[in-house]
Amino acid sequence: MHRALLLAAAVSLASYAVGCGTSYAPVSSAADAHLIAEAHSPAEVRAAVIRALKAQRFITEAEVPGAVRARFERGEEMFRVKVEYSGTQYAVHYENSRGMETFPDAGGGTLIEDRYHKLVARFAKAVDLELRRPAEQAAQAAAEERQYQLLLEQARAGTAPGQNGQPATPVPGPGGMITIPLPPLPGIPAPGGGGASVQQQSTIKRSDTELTCTINGSSYACATQADFDLCVRLEPHPCKRK
Repeated sequence: MHRALLLAAAVSLASYAVGCGTSYAPVSSAADAHLIAEAHSPAEVRAAVIRALKAQRFITEAEVPGAVRARFERGEEMFRVKVEYSGTQYAVHYENSRGMETFPDAGGGTLIEDRYHKLVARFAKAVDLELRRPAEQAAQAAAEERQYQLLLEQARAGTAPGQNGQPATPVPGPGGMITIPLPPLPGIPAPGGGGASVQQQSTIKRSDTELTCTINGSSYACATQADFDLCVRLEPHPCKRK
């Protein structure tokens, strides 16, 4: 009985600290399901998984609905995983490896060195980042659109930056920073009456190769000169945000 206990203890110790300072853990410990906090469609989760695989330098080998098989290679090391996903969770399952130390554990599973677990953890963080990215980009685009609409309202009210003697903000242009004055805005009287239109400036630039109107960092591609002129005057225009 005493010898059996010593043998079990030795097996347990070898399972998690084999070799010189290298730690090991069961491959199954990296396969825990990662729950997705916000609702996504399976197609959105798949897209996030594919982007994360590419970002972490995995090579996608095969795909079926709900699962992607991929491998990671670095030098002599290689391991292959299957990523299963749905609209609510995803999980990474170990399949095989080369150039990484593995050992059978007492329960019939496989122990693998800790580098595998670190790489899988990095991949999982990348998936979480990619799941958040579309919402963050949509929020940023909405904020930029609100800022642009506010600038239009300020221009109509005569309170936009660059009006009433305020300096305009320089913007990058050919050969360096440039500031382009805009023509008078029709229908906006000067302070104190008198009927004169208020002169204003804004951060507008025109590309040498295309009609691009840039307002405070937001760029708009204009199909015609007339559309470009409307954008430059901070009037409603059909130019498309880039």
